[in-house]
Amino acid sequence: MPPSAPSSTRRYDLDWIRVGAFGLLILYHVGLVYGVYGWHVHSVHTFEWMREAILITNPWRLTLLFLVSGAALRFMTFRRSPREVARARFARLVPPLLFGAVILVPIQSWIEAMDKAGWPSGLAGFAAWMVHEFSWSGLADGVPVNHLWFIVYIAAYSVVTVLLWRRPGLIDQMGAWLEKALAGPRVLILPILYLIAIRILLFPWFGVTNILHWDWYNHALSLGAFVFGFCIVGRETIWRDMERYRWVALGLAAVALPVMMAQVW
Repeated sequence: MPPSAPSSTRRYDLDWIRVGAFGLLILYHVGLVYGVYGWHVHSVHTFEWMREAILITNPWRLTLLFLVSGAALRFMTFRRSPREVARARFARLVPPLLFGAVILVPIQSWIEAMDKAGWPSGLAGFAAWMVHEFSWSGLADGVPVNHLWFIVYIAAYSVVTVLLWRRPGLIDQMGAWLEKALAGPRVLILPILYLIAIRILLFPWFGVTNILHWDWYNHALSLGAFVFGFCIVGRETIWRDMERYRWVALGLAAVALPVMMAQVW
């Protein structure tokens, strides 16, 4: 039976998971400033061990955010039509995307240009940079979104998922199949096998580009997590099994993450 609309349209556990993931996101990017990876800006003080330390959250943080975002979209669909969901999603995503692309990202890019390419500082230098970014030649390289690619992907994935939702019964069928397929320990085993498969089959060919039209490994990972989160809302068996095996998952992570960090080292 398909899950019914819950009496409350909010899950505070997912809210706190999202808050925690974004908090880790901030710490992760601060770590990159002091690390040895290629990054927009670097401190004069860098630490070799930061190469391995930032890997603690790197494999799972964004995937978790996409899963929670998919679940949040599902809650928006209760008692709303597809048109209303699309309008609400547009209102939440497009204004911050435009503000970031026009105001925030150029400032970040200008600081990087000053740091790495000797671009002039001061108000005149920033004005020249804005002309450079939004001239025809600058826009030919794409609209500057930098880390706002996440919002672009959320918007695109929302369109894909709402189109799936519009097909009568499809999401309920997918949710029922997931509830059956992921019963018991399979809630850990099957996702692990899926992640291994796409890593072997897609990552060597595409990597992670953050370019929407050519990022197929990332789509298999992130869109998969987004649609998964959308489908499992109201499927309490899956949520109970995830909670039941959370300590097993933590144990696996405690073994796998040091191994990955040692490989990078």
